[in-house]
Amino acid sequence: NLSVYQIQLKNYSVLVIGFLKLIKEKIDILLASTDPEIGCIILIPPQRLLEETKMPEFETNHVFTIHRTFKETLDDELKKYPEFYNLHHAIKAYAMTRGITTQILLPETIRLKGATQDFASIAWNLSVALYYKATDIPWKLGEIDENTCYVGISFYQEIEKNYKQMRTAMAQVFLKTGESHIIRGKPFKGEGALHKQPILTENQSNDIMKDVVKLYEELSGHPPDRIVIHKTSKFYEIEILGFDQITNNLKNGGDYIHINENTNLRLLPESTYPSIRGMYYGDTKAMKDVFLYTTGFIPALNTYPGSSVANPLRLNCYRRDSDFETLINEILALTKLDWNNANFNGRMPVTIGVSRKVGQVLAEVGQHKSEPRQRYKYYM
Repeated sequence: NLSVYQIQLKNYSVLVIGFLKLIKEKIDILLASTDPEIGCIILIPPQRLLEETKMPEFETNHVFTIHRTFKETLDDELKKYPEFYNLHHAIKAYAMTRGITTQILLPETIRLKGATQDFASIAWNLSVALYYKATDIPWKLGEIDENTCYVGISFYQEIEKNYKQMRTAMAQVFLKTGESHIIRGKPFKGEGALHKQPILTENQSNDIMKDVVKLYEELSGHPPDRIVIHKTSKFYEIEILGFDQITNNLKNGGDYIHINENTNLRLLPESTYPSIRGMYYGDTKAMKDVFLYTTGFIPALNTYPGSSVANPLRLNCYRRDSDFETLINEILALTKLDWNNANFNGRMPVTIGVSRKVGQVLAEVGQHKSEPRQRYKYYM
């Protein structure tokens, strides 16, 4: 019953804080009083709460967000409540500390009001996500190297009451099971343009790869034969030096690929459907400025399951110890490992998609003073 918060706490930030407090209390009560153990908690916030906590700049309900910021000064109300800035991610972060997964559903999704998908698609997507969160992985890839470790690296802002810093968020994918494991990098102030593109030092890059190999060995019993690194920002020479210190000692070395999703190139065929998924264009010999369509017309389905013009990814390889076809096929395969929906594939490989989602939730974990969980199900 949220009426006390809806009626008495009219201030935006106070209302969001109040809702989070209530959710924490309810989670604690459920975990203490429910038998057998809960696999996943489904949260459906009331419509009125969504309306009263809606950010003015968004036309739709934006899961009541208070923006993170690197501003030196915050609004007076936010100064009172510096613990978090995104309620959706804060709920995930708290539930993770209690060892429970959550699924947040908006009322409009249940009522199909303004839904962009049909009821069957919504039901399938929800079922797949809940199956993974409560029980086991719904599918895994078949023909792909089991001894290769795929790593996605992204950055996030960690802002607390008395400090602000950057951290790396990494998604490490083991293709033998398809499971994604999470590594949180050490905090750093960053080199270069902090607000635009953080740059790791040689030692920081080296530490990241040491953590990757250590986790792989703990879960597999042996080091990887090869490491593939996906990054949405370019690889700088100082970063490559740190990565190389580890990958040079592996049986099959490593591959470093910059994946840029903001591209201006469009290939429009003389047919009803857009370009075929898997089509590429560019300097394949050096793997520089290669445009790869991870979405598009799918011959196996005889359709294009999209609503807008297909947009390719732009790939630039900074180190390549594998052949071009292998790297392209791996990226295409990794777009099929998103267990948050039942779609045939996504646009970005799961290495990038997972590391981004993980970073958003990890940004809220610091306040709980606990180590983050390693499995992806706590973050999605």
